Amino acid sequence: MKKITLGKLTKVLLLSFAIIFTAVISPHIVNSISANGFDPSVIIDILMGRVENQDEKIKQLESEIDVLKEKLENDQVKEEVVKEPKLDEKPEVLPEEPKPVEPKPEEPKPTEPKPTEPKPVAPKPIVKPVNPTPIVIKPEITVYMKDTSFKLLWTKEESTDFKGYKVVFSPSNDKPTYPNDGYLTWITDKHSNYVYVDNSIKYNGGEINGYLKPNTEYFVAITYIYQDKSVTSPTVKVTTPSSFNTGDSLPLPPSSLSVSVKMNEDSFKLIWTKEPSSKLVEYKVVISQFNASPSFPTDGYLVCIEENHLHYTYVDNKIQYTGGDFYGYLLADTEYFIAITYVYDDKSVTTKAIKVKTPVNLYVPTR
Repeated sequence: MKKITLGKLTKVLLLSFAIIFTAVISPHIVNSISANGFDPSVIIDILMGRVENQDEKIKQLESEIDVLKEKLENDQVKEEVVKEPKLDEKPEVLPEEPKPVEPKPEEPKPTEPKPTEPKPVAPKPIVKPVNPTPIVIKPEITVYMKDTSFKLLWTKEESTDFKGYKVVFSPSNDKPTYPNDGYLTWITDKHSNYVYVDNSIKYNGGEINGYLKPNTEYFVAITYIYQDKSVTSPTVKVTTPSSFNTGDSLPLPPSSLSVSVKMNEDSFKLIWTKEPSSKLVEYKVVISQFNASPSFPTDGYLVCIEENHLHYTYVDNKIQYTGGDFYGYLLADTEYFIAITYVYDDKSVTTKAIKVKTPVNLYVPTR
């Protein structure tokens, strides 16, 4: 039922009053005017009489309206009261209105930082490494004379920019130096600060340009070669031995050649007669398990040494044997025949063999 407001109810009452007035009062007034003419006093009397009768009717009508109004209000209250469901009836479930979904605020997307262009960096000035100062300030030479040779020993150089030693001789210049006066030998190992001079090698350049002469006076110096400079030691005067071997001398007689051994716990050292003649090409160390007189090339070789002043070698079984009558490596605690073959430019000579029993602790590679 529609809700009736007080304004609407007032309009209804006024309309009802107009209808009643028109229907009840107006016809009598019209009839009276028609019968008596237009007499105001008569009309007023009629109206007053009618008003008295109408007052009661209006009161009754107002009472009815009040009842009607009260009823309307009661109906409106009932309508607002929620009816309780019966026991056997299921309450009507109204669909829930969808709750408005509040939009989630979008998380700001991470923005990748724009790559920044590297600022130009001024290049640092290149600092050249400073070479260490050589420790040799006053290099000195010491001479040890022998019957057929002599040994030169000089101050050792430890500088990191050191390249090597040049051994310099001159028969006339009392201050020889490299490169002006040539050199006898060039040593790049800074720790090898000595050399044996036995005239087995030719001199390079200078006034000599060949082999040294026996019983001759020479001025000797050592030139220290560095990365960017060279320093020459003070000079010493050396007179070569009178029995000094010449480079073009004949080879030693075969009867003077021999080999010996020095044993260690797990290895051994072979030492043989040094051949000063320039005709020597190389030494061959020869070993055989069954041949009592082994020689090269028939019985192979262990090592080949081309420098005639190196007249020894260490045998530790870490080098495989070439050829021969055994599989390649020596066996521990086993007897072998060992000899040295001297190979010259026109012949070869082999020493008398010695019998050597290898150490019990000799290293033996697995087969």
